[in-house]
Parts: sequence; structure tokens; C-alpha cells
Amino acid sequence: MKHAAIIGLMLAFFASSPGLAQLRAMQGHQLAQQWCSSCHQVEAGGIARDVAPSFISLANDRSEDLNWVRTRMQTPLYPMSGIDLSNEQIESIVAYFETLRME
Repeated sequence: MKHAAIIGLMLAFFASSPGLAQLRAMQGHQLAQQWCSSCHQVEAGGIARDVAPSFISLANDRSEDLNWVRTRMQTPLYPMSGIDLSNEQIESIVAYFETLRME
């Protein structure tokens, strides 16, 4: 029982650490390049697409809450209907979106 509490505290610590957040955002960037870059410009200075808005504009043109990203990726509609990502992968893409937001 004591070990479980210690492990829980360690996981909570590492889950909130900046290094883990950066790692998750990097994974999200890789996933965005893999799944989204054929239609979206996923990074600053990337190839501009006329088909869909850039991730930078999406990250900054919406409300403060990025839940819409989760919803859109959990229940993708045409033309994104071929995307099948796990919740962890979606959270990584949301973490990447956070890095694109301008203060």
C-alpha cells in the first residue's frame, strides 16, 4: 500500500513536470506531421495549404479552451474521417497546439 502511494506521488510529479509536457508536445508535433500535414500547415514556416487552416491560426483563433480539438479528433468528420488516434495521441496533439498559442 505504501509503495502504491509513493508511485502515485511520483507519477503526479512527473506528469506535471515541464520536461514531460515538452515531450508530449514533441510527440504531438510528430503525430500532426504524420496525420494532418497533408491538409494543414502544422508548423510555423511549413508548407502553406489552401485546403485547411494552419494549426497556428486554429490555435489562436478559437476560444481559450482547446477542448474543441479533442472533440474534433475523437469524432472526426469528413474529410478527417480516416483519422483513428488514441486518447493519448490526441492529448499529445493538444499539447502541441498549446505551444502554438500566442500570448
